[in-house]
Amino acid sequence: FPSHDREAVECYFTVTDNDAINGPKTIQTERYRLKRKSELEAMRDQNLAHKQVENQLQQFQNASQSLRKESKKLQESMSKSNSVNFENREKISDWLDKQEKQLDRLQKAIQKQEQLNKLGEQMKNADPELKERREELKERMDRLKDEKLEKLLDELRDLMEKNPPKEQIQNKINEINRVFQSEEKELESLMEQLKELRLEENIKEQAQKMDEWSKKEEQL
Repeated sequence: FPSHDREAVECYFTVTDNDAINGPKTIQTERYRLKRKSELEAMRDQNLAHKQVENQLQQFQNASQSLRKESKKLQESMSKSNSVNFENREKISDWLDKQEKQLDRLQKAIQKQEQLNKLGEQMKNADPELKERREELKERMDRLKDEKLEKLLDELRDLMEKNPPKEQIQNKINEINRVFQSEEKELESLMEQLKELRLEENIKEQAQKMDEWSKKEEQL
């Protein structure tokens, strides 16, 4: 495979059988050329991926606000009856499904950012300052992996199976909303940090472009 010292490498695969009567025969595939991306191409890809993470986090935030409004309507509907009727049970179950998808969306965004941090560190001319910022960002995103949320969602599902007083269900919904709301506030700050990191990477990308243009002009 290519390394920092080799921009491209050619490879092929061979397969040999074990024909003991006629003797082994070997076949070979066509040659493949593997080219390592330039640092500028890698930076462009990384910048695009950072934007995708920002979009995922923004979607998470927007959906969380929408689900909180939905839960208020559920609360109002439950307050009009002495118990949780079938219609409200269906709505709560649907609300829980959406919240679990929210957790999955957040987890995927965190995993994507972790991959980006590793790629940034592996770049040939990794910037020490950007590396420090990525590590700080990783620590903050790790704190978003709140197992309490998953536990609360499971607890609400269990409650729904036991037919408890509606007040218990309302309290649990409120508790879930508070945790999600707390994460939203952390996300706002986190997204600003992501934008700052992407801006710094853009500046470095432009500097890299100018450096490459300068080298090309020198060669003319």
